[in-house]
Amino acid sequence: MKKKNKYNLMKVILVGPAPYINEKKMGRLIDKFDLVCRCNKGIYMTNEPEHFGTRTDILFHCVSQKDDNGGIINEEIIKKYEIGNIYFVYPKLEPLESITFKEKGNLKIYQELDEKVLNEAKIYPKDKYLKLENEMGTRPNTGILALEILLNSNLEYLYLTGFSFFKGGFIPSYRSSFLGKKDNLEKVVMKYFRKNNTHDQDKIKLYFVKNYLHHPKLYIDFYLLDLLLDDPQCAPFVKIEEVKIFGNSCLKSY
Repeated sequence: MKKKNKYNLMKVILVGPAPYINEKKMGRLIDKFDLVCRCNKGIYMTNEPEHFGTRTDILFHCVSQKDDNGGIINEEIIKKYEIGNIYFVYPKLEPLESITFKEKGNLKIYQELDEKVLNEAKIYPKDKYLKLENEMGTRPNTGILALEILLNSNLEYLYLTGFSFFKGGFIPSYRSSFLGKKDNLEKVVMKYFRKNNTHDQDKIKLYFVKNYLHHPKLYIDFYLLDLLLDDPQCAPFVKIEEVKIFGNSCLKSY
């Protein structure tokens, strides 16, 4: 893997798997950024370069290599998809150390990682993760942790695209099935989260609005703004005059 990026005054894009960007042909725009970041199985979106670009300078990963989670990450995958750097967003957690990992912790899934990959990767600090988890009252997902990490670095600005808090499901090249099911993936995934008490999207969405949406270096799409304004829980906290829309996202006029 390449030398770790410091993000200094870089123009950064974080590309998510929401289907609203599926037909926008954003590949050339994405590749123009100084730093292209993706989450988990987002590397497979580069198999459609016209739509989603070719680069993955940083891959934020949830550590779990199950296909329903972050997907396999090893030297072969890193080489094939030319991944610059790996950032594991969940630190090593002992049993009962986390309010969401609970008695299981996550040390077992860390043991399943390729040793060389683990040694060269960055890992989000435990104290920062536990603080964020407690503030949210739920397990932050990979995307929100990537956002937290990037916005707390010295970048010029961050364009967040392809994020919808799972509204509408996923781009097929990112996820075409979950737990063996291929239809209504949004409902299937949300039901799984509720059953296992992990990623409460309502809590994560509200935390996003209160803590990130109005950040001076964050730019989003009109789609995400519409989604937040349509949410009765979030809408009262949205200050439209402080929200920055990325001008070349090729989405509908607001």
